[in-house]
Amino acid sequence: MDALAGLMQQQSHHSDARDHALALHKAEMQHADELHAQEVALERRRFLEQETLAIDLQHAKLKHAVLLAERDAVRDALSHRSQVTQSIMLVNAVVLGCGYMLVYQVNLPAGQHPAVAIVYCATLGLSIATILLSIALALVLQQRIVVYDLHRPLHRYPCDRTHPNFSSYFECHCRRLEDWSLRTFYGGTVFALATAATLMYALLATKYHLEGVGVGTVVGIGFAALTVLLGDVVVPSHTHAGPEDLVGGGDYNEMFARIKRV
Repeated sequence: MDALAGLMQQQSHHSDARDHALALHKAEMQHADELHAQEVALERRRFLEQETLAIDLQHAKLKHAVLLAERDAVRDALSHRSQVTQSIMLVNAVVLGCGYMLVYQVNLPAGQHPAVAIVYCATLGLSIATILLSIALALVLQQRIVVYDLHRPLHRYPCDRTHPNFSSYFECHCRRLEDWSLRTFYGGTVFALATAATLMYALLATKYHLEGVGVGTVVGIGFAALTVLLGDVVVPSHTHAGPEDLVGGGDYNEMFARIKRV
């Protein structure tokens, strides 16, 4: 009996130990599942944070690249406009030299009709005056161009407006000066050609008695003057493409606009 009681007690202890071990194992598995879920959630959150940081860093790099490209584009535009202005002043100086040469070598033949001398002096004076005006406008234009500060896009200019890009500033402050500088240059060149045509006609018709040749020379010089006036119409110096096409197209610009807004 004692042996049976001991066996039953041993079985009871074994059953309790087994139940306790199962309970511990179940609790351990549940705790391991909870730890695994927390670890997965933590890894997912860390991955999302790293992904967000990587995207932000990429956007920052793109924005920086766009800003550098814009600054280089503005610098190129400033350099281009400055070179155009210097070219205007250079050709004006050449034409002005021609005008002063005509002043220095005034040798109209004697016996000319007074109208010829009047036309000669008038066209020569208008040529020198318009060329000097063109040079003055080009100098003012050069000063206006260098005033633009590409590092301060929100700066207010005398027009009480901000110009975030050079194109806006040029259209507001420089476009008329450039147009009138070119117009006065064309006008001065035409007047200089008219002076030369008058001088050639006077020499050929009076001194050498070649009136027909003189008329032909005047017609040729008149055609040259007409070419100067209408050259930009016949052979346009401006492209028909808009600014969005020059950069690379509307989709390209919209992409960079979205990058800058991020």
